Amino acid sequence: MKVKKKQKRTKKIVLSLSERDYAKLTQCAASQNVTRSIAAKRLIHAQLATLAVEKQADAEKNQLGLFDSLQIDIFNHTSKT
Repeated sequence: MKVKKKQKRTKKIVLSLSERDYAKLTQCAASQNVTRSIAAKRLIHAQLATLAVEKQADAEKNQLGLFDSLQIDIFNHTSKT
C-alpha cells in the first residue's frame, strides 16, 4: 500500500513590478542560474527571515518592566511605590 504524501499548502500571489524592478529580478535570477520565480521566492524568504529575527529581538525585552514603578489598583488609580 502506498503512503500518501502530505501536500504543501500554498497560496498564489501576483506581483506588479516596474520595468526596472523586473530587469533587476531578471539579472538576479541569471546570476543565480535559476528562474525569475525562484529568485523572487528566495528574496522574499530572506526578507521575511530578517523581519522574523527583528520581531523576536523586540519581544525578548523585559515587558514586565513597564509596571515595576507603578501599582495599579482595581479602580484604575495609579500610585508610585
